[in-house]
Formats: sequence, C-alpha cells, structure tokens
Amino acid sequence: MKYVLKRMLNCLYVFIFIGAISCQSRPGFVIEGSIDFPRNGNILVITPNASDTFAKAPIIDGKFKITGSVDSITEAALIYEGAKMGSFPFFLENSENTFYAKLYTKDSIHENQVIGGGVQNIAALFRKKSVEYNRYQLDPVIAAISRANQYADYQAMDTLREKYYKIIKLADDCEDSLLHVYNDTYVAAYLINLKFKGEPQLLRQKSEILGPNAWNTTYGRAIKKTLEQYKGLDRGQQIPDFTVVSAEGDSISLRRIPGKIKLINFWASWSRASAQENLVLSELYEKYHSKGLVIIGITTDVSKERWLNALQYQNLPWLQFANFANVDSILNTFVIASLPTNYLLDSENRIIGRNIKGEMLQKELHARLK
Repeated sequence: MKYVLKRMLNCLYVFIFIGAISCQSRPGFVIEGSIDFPRNGNILVITPNASDTFAKAPIIDGKFKITGSVDSITEAALIYEGAKMGSFPFFLENSENTFYAKLYTKDSIHENQVIGGGVQNIAALFRKKSVEYNRYQLDPVIAAISRANQYADYQAMDTLREKYYKIIKLADDCEDSLLHVYNDTYVAAYLINLKFKGEPQLLRQKSEILGPNAWNTTYGRAIKKTLEQYKGLDRGQQIPDFTVVSAEGDSISLRRIPGKIKLINFWASWSRASAQENLVLSELYEKYHSKGLVIIGITTDVSKERWLNALQYQNLPWLQFANFANVDSILNTFVIASLPTNYLLDSENRIIGRNIKGEMLQKELHARLK
C-alpha cells in the first residue's frame, strides 16, 4: 500500500513539474515593425478604445519590437505614444510566429498592415479586399458624383450611381466568398456579428455558414445570444417593458404610454443619422399624430446635458425620454447595434416591425391609420 501511495505521489510531482514548465514556456507575442513618423519615441499596443495598454516599446530610427502576452485572442491597436488619432486595429494573440507591422502616419495610411498569427492573417485578407474596393474603386466614383452634383450634371450622376452600386455588389460578393472559405474561423464570426447584428433576418441567414469552431468563439457565442434575444422581439411579441424618465424628471413605464400606433425611436444627440431621421419623423408626426400615431424618442446618450441641448436644437414635438442609469441594459434588451433603431407597435404594445423606415413606414402608417 505504501509503495502504491509513493508511486502516486511521484506521478503527482512529475505532473506538477511538467505543468509548471509548460506555464513558463507558454508563448507570448512578438511584434516587429516600422513606422514612417515619428522616427523615435514609443509605440503602444492598446485596446481599440484606448482604455488599456497591453505593451510598450521604444521606436529607434523608425523601427520597433514589442513583446508581451494576452490571455486570449484580443482586439488591439498600434499607435505611437502621444497621438490622439491614427491607431491601427488588428487581432492579437499569443503565437510562436512573429507579427510584422508597417505603419504609415502621413501619406500612405491605407497601406498600414499587420500580419502574423493565425487570426490576423485571415483578417488581413479581408482588409486587403476591402481597401481594394473602397479605397481604389469606390472613392474615385464618390468624388466624381460630388463633382457631377456640383455642376448639376444629373445624367452623369445617374451613370455614376449605377457604377457605385455595382462596386458595392462586387465588394459584398467578394466578402461572402471569403466568409465561405473561412467560415469556421474567429474572423468570420467577428465580421458577421459586426455587420449584421442589427438585422435579425440577415444575422440568421449569414450565421448559417459558421462552423463549430467559429460558433465557439467570443463572437460566435455573442451571435447565439443575439439570436435568442431576437426571438423575444419577433413580430407579434409584446415589447419588453422598462421605465423611462422625461426631461422634467418624471418616470413612466413604456407600456403605459397610450397610442393607437406607437413608434419607439432609439437615437442619440451625437448621431448624424439620427438627426436626419428626426427630420423624416417630423413630417410623419405632423401627418399622422392626429390619427393616433405616438412617437416615443428614447436617447442612448450618457450625457443629460447633450441630450437636452439636442432636444432644444432639433425642436422635436413628440415624447422624449431617457434612462441614463440603464443605457447598456436598454442597448442589450433591444439589440441596438446602430442608430437610429425603431420599433413599430400596436395599441397593445405588440411588435409590428423593427427598423421600418422610409416608404415602408409610410405605407404601414397609411394602412393602419387611414
């Protein structure tokens, strides 16, 4: 019996020793690179929102070498210390392979690149194609449309718009092809979550291509969670209730606001698209409010002062509310990935549709409030 126990202890010691060695030899990351300006100073590896710094290294005559480690695949960015803008985002992971970076801060910023690591190499392929279509094909067409508009050359504008949408279609087809090739990767889950989170039908459709490894990533799990949330936000479901606060400080339950047809509009003072949408809603409100349309603006601002200033500047006549203490909860509950986002409800707070806008919204209101 003693012999058996001794053998077990020896095995345990060996296991602990090997585990300790493996922890010590666990690879971190190495990034070697160059930057056109400044030639000296420091380079930082930061989170995209600059809330944390992973690593720091000196720039010597335009060259740098950064070492460090991360717990898992991480969204990061390279930026020289002291700069407020101009960071270059990439996917960082611990790897035995060296990352290589080329950073241009002056004339060739679109040539910036980071390669190395399995995830970032795939992401670099997607970025290369995106730059080819957006920078080298779309930008000249957009500039030409602007010139044609300046000279009121409407025939040229029509031709250029047609060319513009053809390029957009080619870019989307190219991205779809790459997604199918790399469907079982972290990058595929990341891109689908990024582009289609706010569109339930497209999110369901696009995520069908994902393989098991992609579903098991951070963004694969996020897509699963979002799709589950959308089940409670389908047409015919009662909208989740929550308490909102008026500019005067009065609290009210969303469901208790009466109206034959209710349009909940999530917006923010900083969003130009929200301001443009508010102009459209002003016309609809004037036309249909007397027939039973109630518009409920819910800000996603975190600054009460900016919200109140926007209300005064935009002179919005419909109900306006906020819930500064629970902004993140509202964003998550209603799966708000972009602004503005709206929900159209009937008098019983059942969802008629999400993000119904423009002509579709006009038709829906006309049919229900004629």
